[in-house]
Amino acid sequence: MTSLAIEAIASSESFKLLNLSWLVNVSDATVVTLAEGCKNMDDLNLTGCEFVTGEGVCTLRKHG
Repeated sequence: MTSLAIEAIASSESFKLLNLSWLVNVSDATVVTLAEGCKNMDDLNLTGCEFVTGEGVCTLRKHG
């Protein structure tokens, strides 16, 4: 998934569930972008996203 696609997703507040599992280019920066843009998201699956760290998860918790 490209950064342009992530920005497009983040600009939509209608997402409630997003499955990004096993996407190799998902990172903490991706998580921050989504947390700031997808205000109504209830569920984000990041299984297997090796570049998402504890810091990225903490960012989600702060916005959620």
